[in-house]
Amino acid sequence: MQTLNGTEIINAAILANTVSVLAKTNLILPGTKFATKTSTSHLTSGNLFSYTGTVGILSITGRITVAFEAATPQTVKLTCTPDALAAVDLCATKDCNAFGVGTLLVITGTLADAMVATTVIGAGLGQASMIVATCVAGGKIGVVFGTSGSKDGEIVWETFWTPLTPGATLVAA
Repeated sequence: MQTLNGTEIINAAILANTVSVLAKTNLILPGTKFATKTSTSHLTSGNLFSYTGTVGILSITGRITVAFEAATPQTVKLTCTPDALAAVDLCATKDCNAFGVGTLLVITGTLADAMVATTVIGAGLGQASMIVATCVAGGKIGVVFGTSGSKDGEIVWETFWTPLTPGATLVAA
């Protein structure tokens, strides 16, 4: 039985929506923050989020809102670039050719693992490990497409994060 403020919640859809609203309003974990960014068509590599200080990435989810075209192969991965250093892959490259609307893209939290995709709308794996990103002046979390700028599609990227040092921030780039 699931309850909210002493009232039983029996509908799974209502429960899922309640959890989403609570998470976005910083009520699930004290200090947890939410940021969102949209990769628009044509799918172009670039920065999704900017951060300062040290942040813990609790999850990054991509939700496809415009289907990917199927004419040519397409891949996707996420990277983290602290300050002016080299980018570090947050996941291995994932083949995402012809993914449809509602497909979810998530990372496991293990850098060597490929991004995981599910076509079950509204259901995705959770990130098992928090990723710690730190910088002195400023860092970026970005997306890299194998055929950047040449394929149709759109993804809404959402991240839940928490500051690990006083004053740490993470916002859409």
